[in-house]
Amino acid sequence: MKTRSLLLALIAGAVIALAVGAVACGGGEELTLEEYFQKLVDIDKQHEAEAQPLRDQLNASLNGLGDEIEVPAGVRDALRSLVASQDNVGKALSDLTPPAEAKDAHKEAAASITAEGEALAKVIGQLDDAKTVGDLNHLFEGDEITKADERRSTACVALQQIATDNAIQADLNC
Repeated sequence: MKTRSLLLALIAGAVIALAVGAVACGGGEELTLEEYFQKLVDIDKQHEAEAQPLRDQLNASLNGLGDEIEVPAGVRDALRSLVASQDNVGKALSDLTPPAEAKDAHKEAAASITAEGEALAKVIGQLDDAKTVGDLNHLFEGDEITKADERRSTACVALQQIATDNAIQADLNC
């Protein structure tokens, strides 16, 4: 179903985006562009190993269900775990200081991740109120989440363009 796909795409996108946008500039030594993008890719790969089983669980639980079906057991916990895993990525990137060429894009990506995280936190706070799959989908279709997701995607594309413009092989999964 389209809404279920949107829900899963938003969660997957938010989690992957954290590996791209991260936290605002950290206190570590400034990296070269190549080092910066390699660290982003490495963190993304590590995070994917953690997040993929949760996404698989969500897909298996929600696949083919109608909107009036009660939210299956484990879905709320998997969503909470998936969103909470964003903190792990943020911690891994807290010492990451982008090079000057990526500073503005990194700053915007970090701000977009913060905005999306705040929107997702509101949704997570309302999970227990979602009794049906339709209710759950409705939580993830709000304007705040949609705008935050679009902002995060735009910021990711800007970072990806910096890598491309500098002939750096880095797939940021935008």
